[in-house]
Amino acid sequence: MTILALLSALWGKRREAAAPAASTAASPASAPAPAMPVAPIPVLAVGDAPAAPAPPPGASAPPAAIEAHRLRGALFDPSPHVGAEILPLFVVMHYTAGGTARSSIRAIADRGLSAHFFIDRDGTVIQTVACNRMAFHAGDSTWRGYNGLNAHSIGIELANLGWLDRRAGAGWTRQGLGRTLPPEMVVVARHQVGGQVMAWEAYPEAQLRAAEALVRAILRAYPAVREVVGHDELSPGRKLDPGPAFPMARFRALVRR
Repeated sequence: MTILALLSALWGKRREAAAPAASTAASPASAPAPAMPVAPIPVLAVGDAPAAPAPPPGASAPPAAIEAHRLRGALFDPSPHVGAEILPLFVVMHYTAGGTARSSIRAIADRGLSAHFFIDRDGTVIQTVACNRMAFHAGDSTWRGYNGLNAHSIGIELANLGWLDRRAGAGWTRQGLGRTLPPEMVVVARHQVGGQVMAWEAYPEAQLRAAEALVRAILRAYPAVREVVGHDELSPGRKLDPGPAFPMARFRALVRR
């Protein structure tokens, strides 16, 4: 063997000795550190969806909007009593003089009448007539030189008992009502057209806020609307709704001219 071959053989043995062993077993001296425990991944049961993140402080729902003459997101329960196409110039506020919005929709329809919107005491809004069609809610009426306000207005009915002219213990009722409202649920006042001092069912704040949001949506969709008025203003002496318990000044202020 030549000297060159001998040196080459020695060099190869040194490289083999330095290479790691092919076995998967680690030697005691080079054993890796124990792995950190890993928390198990939770498994959700069927239908157990994670909760949605909370909205940031100050966040609010998108404003109500009218699209294609219907209030977005509101239940639409079409009335059979619908007239010709209109361009609304006024918003007329009413009370139903009855129970729930749903029961009032049926009662009004049975009399051949209709309104564009009904708002329940909890703020639920039901639409029954498209905003560009005539509803039969104002009857014989006059306002700002216009006669027959059905042809010029959007009617909003608020579920409300209206006037209560009889005391019943500490509360108030009227003949045939079959229930008594406690003092905290009424406003005692004389109507602006006159008459006796009596009680009027108070409008819950949830209902008023829903009505405000609806009126704002109407104003955005129909810039020609000039004013929010009460049925008692269009037909004084014939109608009393929405009555002295309704904050009319609050709603008139929504119209900025």
